[in-house]
Amino acid sequence: MFVYKLKFISAVHFGTDSPHGRLSESTISCHADTLFSAICQEWLKIYGIYGLEELLDAVYKDEFKISDMFPYIKEELYLPKPALHIERNHNSEILVDKKTMKNIKYIPATHFKDYINFLKKGGKLPFENIEFGKEVVSKRVNLRQEQSMPYIVSSFKFNEDAGLYFLLDTNEKLREKFEVVLDSLGGNGIGGKKHIGLGKFELYEESYELFLYDSDAAIDELINTEGDFYMALSVVAPTDDDLDSIDLEQSYYIIINRTGFVDSVNYSNNALKKKSVMMFNSGSCFNKHLKGQILDVSNKGNHKIYRYGIGMFLGVKIWSIPTS
Repeated sequence: MFVYKLKFISAVHFGTDSPHGRLSESTISCHADTLFSAICQEWLKIYGIYGLEELLDAVYKDEFKISDMFPYIKEELYLPKPALHIERNHNSEILVDKKTMKNIKYIPATHFKDYINFLKKGGKLPFENIEFGKEVVSKRVNLRQEQSMPYIVSSFKFNEDAGLYFLLDTNEKLREKFEVVLDSLGGNGIGGKKHIGLGKFELYEESYELFLYDSDAAIDELINTEGDFYMALSVVAPTDDDLDSIDLEQSYYIIINRTGFVDSVNYSNNALKKKSVMMFNSGSCFNKHLKGQILDVSNKGNHKIYRYGIGMFLGVKIWSIPTS
């Protein structure tokens, strides 16, 4: 398992999970399906159609797996807030106001177990809720219409020592090819509005295996933990077997609708939307790992469009936490 930390040299625009998909709305994070789509496009440019088929074959064989992109600050990696509801003792009390709790989106990996303990026992939040950057709003003008129409683009500018990271689980041969693709992708950008310079990045430092730093070691331990629940680190498109094997009533999950326009000049002469897909969001917790799948979301275009939905999980222990 490898860590890739991206330092953005421009602001980024990642659409929210809102069904409206407005340019005036953006979020800090990038889902694995968006990342994989960008990887596929760049992979095709560099290695051709047979190279892309090699990548897809590796995914189907469980030899290439990625997480969503989550924030980091320096050596501290952050994880999504688990969508868990844990009953506490009647004597316990969380000494944090509801607004602060609602605003928490990410948990420092080194304090993840402390956070679960905090949910169970109450008390004070075991870490400070910090900002990774700030929203940037700019006005643009659409010159392609007969009448110039102004519109607003929301983007996110990371602080100097902050950015996004993701996890990659693959073999050494594919990893070498992937790093060529990632380097090229950094110059072209990821996310929306790349044509105005958004989403460009470079590696914050050389990629490395998990457990190099305390934060990475914490994630490595959690990934290899047999938990009471398993928290998704990527958006997941469950298979029928997945849905048959999990107990949804005993699970805690967030369902999001994934859609958007196809970003391919060879797909159609006109802008076409991908087929919408309902997926489990990262942070969702189940009683077992879900395999997930890749879906074809093409819609009357010239080639297939793939939506990545393979599961990556870490273990969450709850019942072993003392209540007093």
